[in-house]
Amino acid sequence: MTGRFRLATLFFFSVFYGGYAISVTSDGSTTSPPSENAKEEASRFGLSSSLEYRSNLYGDGEFEKATHLGFDITSTYKISKNFITSARAAISKDLVGPGDVSLSNLRLRVSQSAYPVGLNFKMSPRISLYMPTNEVSRQDKRYFGGLAAGLLFVSEKPVIGLDIQYGLSLKKDFHEFETDNLNQELVEWGLTNGLTFGMPFGDRWRIEVSGSYQSVQTYRGTLKSLFILDESLSYNINEKMSLVFGHTNEGNAFQYDGVTNNIGVYDEKTSTLYMALNFSN
Repeated sequence: MTGRFRLATLFFFSVFYGGYAISVTSDGSTTSPPSENAKEEASRFGLSSSLEYRSNLYGDGEFEKATHLGFDITSTYKISKNFITSARAAISKDLVGPGDVSLSNLRLRVSQSAYPVGLNFKMSPRISLYMPTNEVSRQDKRYFGGLAAGLLFVSEKPVIGLDIQYGLSLKKDFHEFETDNLNQELVEWGLTNGLTFGMPFGDRWRIEVSGSYQSVQTYRGTLKSLFILDESLSYNINEKMSLVFGHTNEGNAFQYDGVTNNIGVYDEKTSTLYMALNFSN
């Protein structure tokens, strides 16, 4: 394991476990209940996770059939009144093909707490660092990591009953070569716009519709446009747990001719259905 992987792992696990540490005396017994300072320190930590089952719409036995089980975890630490650090990683297991298990690229982030900017919105700037912990990215694409800067805008009050979020981010990826091991051009720059509308109804239900549009450029200057559309229905089991059912369609924003629109809510070839169980402390 290289030095940068050790550093990323140390950061992630220190954030993940830091809020749950207890003191132990020399004889192995635990100390007295934590002091107020210890409680305040523990309150700086946060943890959220999601267990997700996702499948496309191809029938069982068809070559294109893809089904995955994923586990996503994000840990946060409030380093000051105005700044929060976080570490996020995901593990995915293929349930149809060879059964491969993959780890996503680790994302480390520093965010500023949201502050009012007018027009009923709050803004949160953030900087993200991506570590090459995914084996395929590291070996087949010779990926070294990435750096992104972005802004998140959140409505302070509902607008005609809707909660609104808008995100803008610019990402720079770093690779050893301009193409991967199959001679496919690799993306160097990516600009992403994302918009989400959410509406609660009743005490426990919530509907969300979100979309993102990404413009990317390869090292050789080729431009591409990608989209993601997602609709979900969630049910809050309690304050810390929710169940989500949803549908996603994603792909190229234009067809092969580069002109004809390819964005759609549903496509039998690219749509996926998912169910997730979310946890947060």
